Amino acid sequence: MSEEWNQIFYGPWIMGVMFFLAAVWYASVGHGGASAYLMVMAWLQMSWQEARPTALALNVVVALIGVWMWRRQQAIPWGMILGLLAASLPAAYGGSQCPMNESIFRSGMALVLFAGAVRLWWSGGVARECHRTMKWWHMFVIGGLVGFFSGWMGIGGGVFLTPVLLLGGYASVSMSAWISAVFILMNSLVGLGAFYQSGGEIPTGSFAMIPFVVVGGLIGSWWGSRRAPSLVLKRLLASMLIVSVVKLLGTHV
Repeated sequence: MSEEWNQIFYGPWIMGVMFFLAAVWYASVGHGGASAYLMVMAWLQMSWQEARPTALALNVVVALIGVWMWRRQQAIPWGMILGLLAASLPAAYGGSQCPMNESIFRSGMALVLFAGAVRLWWSGGVARECHRTMKWWHMFVIGGLVGFFSGWMGIGGGVFLTPVLLLGGYASVSMSAWISAVFILMNSLVGLGAFYQSGGEIPTGSFAMIPFVVVGGLIGSWWGSRRAPSLVLKRLLASMLIVSVVKLLGTHV
């Protein structure tokens, strides 16, 4: 583990506060926050070898909280969930085994952050009721593509899955949050399992961040499942993500 990593994590808790805020906002829409954690670590010039397992581990924690807090749904579409996971889990494992370097990681992160910004910006402009049934081959294609990219980048995939569910009319706002939380949790676990299988270790500093994301995840999940955050605040966060995209694309690696 790098000396910079130790200095950042055991400094004045700046990263912990940033992770807490990320967990609050992302948990409020049923996400684990991996893209935001990766954004923070990219700002701080962390290497992808350390950033990816850290984001996955924290993602599991917050997504687990989200699954529990968003569980009060009626008529849960188990067929859709199982169909998406049947394609995404093996794809996520395959993606985690693909080659990665700093340049690819930053380009992929820019795409992830842009997707997250779109999700937050337009979160209030979609229908609140589902009106379509997802066909099995849609589940296979969507689950497979999102799962593969998730495993490759070290995220859960919620930033891509949720807009598809909402804009496609496959799930209501609250239902999409619960489905995404389950999807993120399972894909993140597969990513972590593949990481351990390849002999990797989660950076020690990651464990110091767990209390911050637990508290943030609890607040965000409660807030989102009962009192949806204002659209103005979501769009402020979306604007910050866009700035991060520009910064990442403008960084020479």
